[in-house]
Amino acid sequence: MDPDLLPLPSQPAGVPWPTDAWPRVDAPPGLDAVVDEVFADEDRYGTTYAVVVVQGGRLLLERYGGALPHFDRPPEPVEPQTPLLSWSMAKSVLHSAVGVLVGEGRLHLDEAPGVPGWDDDRSAITLDQLLQMRDGLRWDEDYVDAGVSDVIEMLFGAGQDDVAGYAEARPLAHEPGTVFNYSSGTSNVVAAVVGPPARVASSAHRATPSRMVTAARGAEQLCAAGAERSSIDSGEVDAGGGEAADHARPWSG
Repeated sequence: MDPDLLPLPSQPAGVPWPTDAWPRVDAPPGLDAVVDEVFADEDRYGTTYAVVVVQGGRLLLERYGGALPHFDRPPEPVEPQTPLLSWSMAKSVLHSAVGVLVGEGRLHLDEAPGVPGWDDDRSAITLDQLLQMRDGLRWDEDYVDAGVSDVIEMLFGAGQDDVAGYAEARPLAHEPGTVFNYSSGTSNVVAAVVGPPARVASSAHRATPSRMVTAARGAEQLCAAGAERSSIDSGEVDAGGGEAADHARPWSG
């Protein structure tokens, strides 16, 4: 093990790694009332669609309510099997997948990842700099002003059919490694890099399920959108930056 890395905590005795569902136990007194308030007080908490409370690998409480609005069909009542959009939680899943692949030697943090078209100064950008969002690419993560926002243009404008390609085309604004700039585009560049080795890792380990393999399979689903420039059916994945979807129970893990 790398001496600079802290070991992961061991699995607690008697706590199964969740497969189809968390084991259920009774909720402690008062928890129902707290969740009631979260659903009821929209002025304070906003709209709540799902709450899943897990402690020590056991499900204490889950609650669903409301309906997801859609542009092209009636609102969808939220139930245990309703896919819920990750927003930027997808970035954490993506980085976990990168960790799996780095640990297996399929990716290397200090090397340039070989992004198509980066045959200029961008060729020096390393995977580690992409993960830290210190890649130096010009990017404006503005969620309001469509006139200046790269993220709006990527998701809803010129980049919507190729989010990774749109982000990869951004020029350098800073020397790589020198400036932090939060960027969903950078996450989609990473997703495109991760997709092919994630599929190889998933295939190589299918006969020996483990937590690492579970993460590698998650990487396959999460990153295939960026890697293949298209969405896939399993996991309803659109992008590595913020558009993964899953049920509330998996998100609670």
